[in-house]
Amino acid sequence: PWYDIQFRVVLLGNPLVLALNLVALVAAVVLISWKAFRDQRGNGSEQQHDLSELTYWCRWLLIAYLFHYLPFYTMNRVLYYHHYFPALQFSSLLTAVLLGHWFSRLGSPVLTTICTGIVIMALMYSFYLYCYVVYGTETVGSFNPDNSTFRHLRLFDHW
Repeated sequence: PWYDIQFRVVLLGNPLVLALNLVALVAAVVLISWKAFRDQRGNGSEQQHDLSELTYWCRWLLIAYLFHYLPFYTMNRVLYYHHYFPALQFSSLLTAVLLGHWFSRLGSPVLTTICTGIVIMALMYSFYLYCYVVYGTETVGSFNPDNSTFRHLRLFDHW
């Protein structure tokens, strides 16, 4: 059976990375829409240039994400890792752009460093938790999905 091999990749994806990327995708769409609405109303401010540059990068990364994801989404077959990996990279870049912008607006370099450190530590801990089932890290011994040391990592009981 499939669980007698040493390398196991469940293709779940890192839940923290996926959650951050989904929030960033929604935030980018909201930001671009809000900026377009403000531009149509003619509301200018001193933050206009900063916001224009941010929405420029968000637009391009969102377009790249959609170009890499939508064609495979329309396929009527099973999608594998190489199908969605490029889209994941672009959504991760979008997350980094938005987090960088939000953290830089905190006003204090110390606060920016602390927030960046918290995100990095959370990502490292998430990697530590899920490395055996998400990234194919080698394990020792056989694997039984019903009586596993990784059972606590299931997000839902029916998985």
